[in-house]
Amino acid sequence: MPAPMLLDYPALIAEQKVWVAEQGSDVVGVLVQYETDDGFYIDTVAALPRMHGRGVGRALLTFAETTARARGHDALYLCTNSKMTENQVLYPRIGYVEYDRRPQGGYDRVFYRKHL
Repeated sequence: MPAPMLLDYPALIAEQKVWVAEQGSDVVGVLVQYETDDGFYIDTVAALPRMHGRGVGRALLTFAETTARARGHDALYLCTNSKMTENQVLYPRIGYVEYDRRPQGGYDRVFYRKHL
């Protein structure tokens, strides 16, 4: 099962770490972001499959960058499953730089950082 499906969303919502993208009254995307000892972290960014290619994910990433700057960070980071090859094409195209690959939580992860 993908790691984002294992998150405790009620707890994350209570901690104000979850944001959603809406179209009308429908939730079409989700962003989970927060500060860690390593900096500002994007835990999850996802859009409904029918919304792929429509800028929802990009808008959520831009929101995360704005939030990171507002909280005094000069960079943010995220990771993706090594099997998510489309992400490994997208992230470098929008300014993220790979800086590590390692197992984490039972998944092979690729870590990216973007300087703001």
